Amino acid sequence: MCIRESAEAVRLAGGRGTRVVFGVRAIDHGIPRMAPALLQTGARWGVLCIGHKHGYLFTAPLARALPQADEAAQAADCRRADSPALALAAVFDAEPADVCAARRSITLASGSNRISHLQFSEMQHMRSTPAQCPALARDDDVATGLLVLSPLDYWRQPPQRHSYADLLDPQRAVPEGLTGRTLLVGVETAAARDVHIVERGLWREERFGVELHADALRNLLSGFTVRPLQASTQFGIMLAFALLGAGARFLTLHVSRGARIAILVALLLAYLALSVVLSSLGILLNPMYDIVAFALAYRILGWLESRADSAIVAEPVK
Repeated sequence: MCIRESAEAVRLAGGRGTRVVFGVRAIDHGIPRMAPALLQTGARWGVLCIGHKHGYLFTAPLARALPQADEAAQAADCRRADSPALALAAVFDAEPADVCAARRSITLASGSNRISHLQFSEMQHMRSTPAQCPALARDDDVATGLLVLSPLDYWRQPPQRHSYADLLDPQRAVPEGLTGRTLLVGVETAAARDVHIVERGLWREERFGVELHADALRNLLSGFTVRPLQASTQFGIMLAFALLGAGARFLTLHVSRGARIAILVALLLAYLALSVVLSSLGILLNPMYDIVAFALAYRILGWLESRADSAIVAEPVK
């Protein structure tokens, strides 16, 4: 489909009340790098950047916080925003107006009306330009959302997935259930080089970029936000687990080895169950830090006990 036909299709869709959003990878002085004919239709646009995070979660940049003119302004909590993500532009018929770091919220505005506050996961300072996505530059401050990924096969079978060629084929009937739905068009071929690796312990999955954007849409539509703990809160939890580890060692001093192992396993399972419950509420713990703090305190107290026992045995009898 040529640019002129695409622009006409966008106009027809707008006339029928359908909002069309294009994904862009670069922005030049505030203007997205896309065909002028498409821009003139009034079509919306959103940034295609998607960030990698080890484990089950990916980061999706939602909006960029604009730099302030002076240091005093930069210290302010709320800053003007631009560069909406593709998912944000598709879900909300509004533009990001400002980003408030302390509240972790993006204010969305339609015209002069501020319509809602969107929660985000964390503010990320870009250390480098994302590969294949120069819309975000080095040293940009970006409000990001941590994505809860769907099962691998969820987006790869009907009714979620359809062939674009089949939908355009005039000889084929349009599948039922598409009315009123959000359609995301993307490429799912190895030649597109839009493949992202998800690490799940010893297993790795390959996901296409369009699938990550689909999960970004789904997360925004659900209103569910994963919020990592602040550094001070994480430090406090690590300290609490270190005290718990020391207490566990002290209280199990005179029990058998089997009973001690059973108690430790029970504590570990209780912690993992708690982390699952909190994650369902959007609170993301850091199990590696917490468990390491517990284990180190437990081990150090055990080492101190061994040293004390050795000192008592080595003392000469008078």
